Amino acid sequence: MKDLLLTPVVSEKALSQVENVNTYVFNVPKGVSKIAIAHAVEGRYKVTVLSVNTTTHKGKSVQTMARRGRRRIMGKRATIKKAYVSLKKGDSIALFEGAK
Repeated sequence: MKDLLLTPVVSEKALSQVENVNTYVFNVPKGVSKIAIAHAVEGRYKVTVLSVNTTTHKGKSVQTMARRGRRRIMGKRATIKKAYVSLKKGDSIALFEGAK
């Protein structure tokens, strides 16, 4: 499970959650379960995971103008899934500590 693609989210909200409630935010593939995410985080970062919550953000429809406004191109942003991983008190991930 270490090969699961976990992309950390480094934003103001994510860093405040790290400081306040020891919860880390990752972008994960859409079809991955909470148990697989927990095992991947534990295996990769050598920490103890207490809980995993996930949310799915559906991609918005967007349109752009092409050829000087003569034609509209419709598109869609990608759908992303975020995992909020709570760790045991005292555990931390060094990747996020360096971003502060």
